Amino acid sequence: MEVFSHLNISGLSSSTKSTADSYTGSQSSHQIGLGAELYSQRERDWYSRFSLFAAIDLYRLNAQAYNGAKTSNDVTEFSFGTNWHPGSLPSTINTFIPYFHLGASIGTAKSTFERGNDERVAASSNSWNANGSTTGFSLGFGYKFYTRQGFGARILADYYVRQEKYKADPQTSEFNRSVAGPRLSLGLSYRF
Repeated sequence: MEVFSHLNISGLSSSTKSTADSYTGSQSSHQIGLGAELYSQRERDWYSRFSLFAAIDLYRLNAQAYNGAKTSNDVTEFSFGTNWHPGSLPSTINTFIPYFHLGASIGTAKSTFERGNDERVAASSNSWNANGSTTGFSLGFGYKFYTRQGFGARILADYYVRQEKYKADPQTSEFNRSVAGPRLSLGLSYRF
């Protein structure tokens, strides 16, 4: 059994000044994850090169446009899947262990928009938000490294796809958003 985590944080501030107004906001994102991976204790069996994992990830993305309009997107995902270690057994220490990753995820999402100084947006409200659900998958390749004491590090390059479905309220249409692309994750772990 192994417990792992990963962290990705980018935090910038932003400001907009025009002849009429000025706005301050943030241009930031973060992803925080925590999970566990289960390995077979029978290393001679064919399935010993496969491991099962489960994780929770929290994503937040903030952005500000030139006119003071702000968006915020929050996603909470529960992921699960398998890792295949074709070259070395996962119990190997003091050597790099290559692995292939396949994962699926489900979760919740919230998207918020604040109008700022955009006069083209109806002024019935200064902010809107919508709640939704997410589904996704990832496919990738990485390396793990463990010390004799059980501490480890991992790197994973994967291709990630997430579908988000929003419904702002019963009177409006459903909005679907897709997020896809390559990711690079670094993490620390402890195996016991």
